[in-house]
Amino acid sequence: MAAIVMALAVIYPLSFWGMYSGDAEIHLVYAKNAASGHFFEFNPGEKSAGVTSPGYMLLLATFFRVFRAQSVPLAVKIVNILTWYGVVLVVYILSRCMLANNRLALAAAGVTAVLPGAVYNATTGMENGLFALVVLSWAWLVLRVKWFTEARVEVGLELLLGVLLGAATWLRPEAVVVGAVAAGCRFWYARGRRRELSVSVALFCLAFAVPLSVLLGFHVVQTGQWLPASGRARVIMGQLDSYRFGPLAVNTKFLIRILVYLPLTLAWLAGAWRVLKGQDEAGTHGVAGFFVAVFISFFVLYSTVLGADSLARYTIFVMPMMVLVAIDGTRWVWQNWETLAARRIVGRGFAFAVAVAMLLIVFAGETIARRRAQIGQAELRRAMNAPSEVESASDRLFNELGRPSKRPITIATQEVQIRYWLDDRFVVRSLDGRVDSMLLDFIHDGNVDHVGYLKARRVDFLLETRNYNRDPSKWSLDALTALRTGETTVVDGLSFTRLSRPITFRLK
Repeated sequence: MAAIVMALAVIYPLSFWGMYSGDAEIHLVYAKNAASGHFFEFNPGEKSAGVTSPGYMLLLATFFRVFRAQSVPLAVKIVNILTWYGVVLVVYILSRCMLANNRLALAAAGVTAVLPGAVYNATTGMENGLFALVVLSWAWLVLRVKWFTEARVEVGLELLLGVLLGAATWLRPEAVVVGAVAAGCRFWYARGRRRELSVSVALFCLAFAVPLSVLLGFHVVQTGQWLPASGRARVIMGQLDSYRFGPLAVNTKFLIRILVYLPLTLAWLAGAWRVLKGQDEAGTHGVAGFFVAVFISFFVLYSTVLGADSLARYTIFVMPMMVLVAIDGTRWVWQNWETLAARRIVGRGFAFAVAVAMLLIVFAGETIARRRAQIGQAELRRAMNAPSEVESASDRLFNELGRPSKRPITIATQEVQIRYWLDDRFVVRSLDGRVDSMLLDFIHDGNVDHVGYLKARRVDFLLETRNYNRDPSKWSLDALTALRTGETTVVDGLSFTRLSRPITFRLK
């Protein structure tokens, strides 16, 4: 069994070897500029709060200082895969410590190793896999020292745990929520000792605030903004496809995902029930409760205020926690099958075989779908070739736009990673606000005033049409697709002329 799990863990991420995400290419733009001392710059000489992971930006900037630019995407890919191997290993170690059973630990590692959405998004150039490794490693340390259930207050330990988890905010802002949940769990498990252990919670929070404060200071000094535009844009855009109940936006993507993984979800519910009944504390020392609290917290947040844009990417650190609790729930169901009503309907062995088969079918189907969506794109190779293609790609776009005399030439698109292929003749503006917070000022009542934004940014050419409006009756850029080559329309004083280049419009 160990050999099978190890083979799966090593081989499965390689099935996504040639894939490299567009957002990862945006990281390359920021990191390349940061390597030259120009932090938080997307367009030359212009600060942009488009980074939610300053720590990852600095790591990749180091790669640009150490390796040739062409080799940086490959280095990032290798680090991503090694990081995912680390996640699987930590899941195995955590499960073995929590459940004291090597077979169950291997099962937890095996399931984690083949979670399609998590593996794909952790190995395509982004920071989320590294964040998952840091958070899970922190949980392992907490388990070792029994922090959640420890009666004593050890100043050094409280400060260490706070600083370590606080440092994770440099990788992902979700660490703030994880820190709040951790402090809450420490206080919850204190029970009759809460007055004494309030000192522990206070020390932890103060230590957590140190790296967070440094991060905020760095971000504000560099960008002039407290919050990253990319994070704010993701939240706003994620809410546009949500159901509205008065002021509350509800998104069902997370619910759908866990329903697709139904056997895993049912096992998690059994494990979570054990946590709520207090049956987990002896073996997990509160860590299982922490995992349940984190999962529930982010289920609520991603289903409401945070939206569910790029959900599989942002839940990479949550899914292994779900697996760990689910494995504990699976053991309990197996041991107590004869007391459950389900035994009257189906045998235990058959039920578990069906559950495993269902998961395998879902995992295989999702893997095939993700691979088919990327066939022939050779994204990693494309990103590696980009530095040597900047001049030719810029010349090609320059010619396709009619060799405009204005400098710089301002273009607008959603796929802003094109910046990595363009020289200083071009300025790239964002249609979804990820790298330009100004667009967020033009979102009103769930509708995007792209015309106002394009005018404010003095955009010369539009390279893409999008409709983010919640109200389908509102005019959107998608209406421009009805124009034929050479035709012009005027909207709110801004003229759009369709060029021969696919989905390209000259603005005036």
